Amino acid sequence: MRGELRLPFLEKKAMSRIIELNIDNEWIRGAGVFAGATGSHDDVILRMKFSEMWDGMAKTVEFLDANHENAIVKVIGNAEQVDINVYDVTIPAKAKEYSGKMAVTIKGAKTANNVETEATMSVYGEFEIKESLWSSEAETAADVTPTMAEQLAAEIAAINAQVVGMTVSAETLDATEDATVTKSLVNNHYNLHFGIPRGTPGISVQAGAHFGFYISSDGHLHVVYEDTVEPAFEIDENGHLIMTLED
Repeated sequence: MRGELRLPFLEKKAMSRIIELNIDNEWIRGAGVFAGATGSHDDVILRMKFSEMWDGMAKTVEFLDANHENAIVKVIGNAEQVDINVYDVTIPAKAKEYSGKMAVTIKGAKTANNVETEATMSVYGEFEIKESLWSSEAETAADVTPTMAEQLAAEIAAINAQVVGMTVSAETLDATEDATVTKSLVNNHYNLHFGIPRGTPGISVQAGAHFGFYISSDGHLHVVYEDTVEPAFEIDENGHLIMTLED
């Protein structure tokens, strides 16, 4: 009885364009196609399917830019494997720095104790890199370096310090004016200045003699007054205390 063993390879998310390549013995089938524009990176994957002749070999791939300079060597290992004898290798940024023919060389060798023990194979192919016509002076296509990250962290810390040291001031405006708020930078700290209008003037009425309120220990509200005439207070159905004033 013949069985089939399926290995649990992880399928990579299709967030990049994939160029399918067949590494048939000493040929790369699928090379020569457009592989991106200058300045782009991490956007194109070379999916390499190796023939049986490459079985058991340690595999590396070398990228050269269109000027055949700036060699970038990548080891093809378990991290790149997506299926049996199939590996995904992302084209690095340096390989697409110039327009023209980017060179890709794949090398395979059988090794023991890091020493080549048997025949070595290599295949060669070229891929088209087109000019992006993007101004490098306007923006540099590069990842954030540790130095840049430290600079950004320092700027964020400075902003946070300004927020922590923020001051607030206020002034009273006429009742007819609108509320205002003004932000200014004073001694390297932000100041928020509020303009708060006065409340609308109320209406004065003659309430008669002096009176006051207190709540007894049993929770009842009591009114105390000097005059012999009881003040006209009542509590309405909404629980509001109402005083009736006579003209």
